[in-house]
Amino acid sequence: MNDTIEPDDSACADVTPTPDAPVSPPGEIGINITKQKIGTIIMVETEDGHLFEMIVRSPKHGVVEVSGTEQRMKYPTVGSLTYSISDDKKTRIDNWIGQYLKMMIVFRNGNYESKLVTHASLKGEGWTFEVF
Repeated sequence: MNDTIEPDDSACADVTPTPDAPVSPPGEIGINITKQKIGTIIMVETEDGHLFEMIVRSPKHGVVEVSGTEQRMKYPTVGSLTYSISDDKKTRIDNWIGQYLKMMIVFRNGNYESKLVTHASLKGEGWTFEVF
């Protein structure tokens, strides 16, 4: 299936969230893990040049299968992306991957805090989206 987008196309919609739906932080660009579909691939790059590939396994619980160029992430490992936090620890956003925030991933045998995230994209079957 190939869709084409014409330059003059426009879209309009009204969205009414359910009362229990998690809300993205206002003004924050990022990825809410709980809103992804099972199997969605999240590609992340951090300021120290490491790349991470996360495959969403259980969105409701933030469970992802992580592998990457960082030595401890060499082999795919299942963990939970619990939150992202600013460098000064003043901002914390649960279930979130945000630009210039550190990811906290909890594994069975320990926790991992990344460096600041500089790039993130989403991939699914037949589509990709550059988040930032």
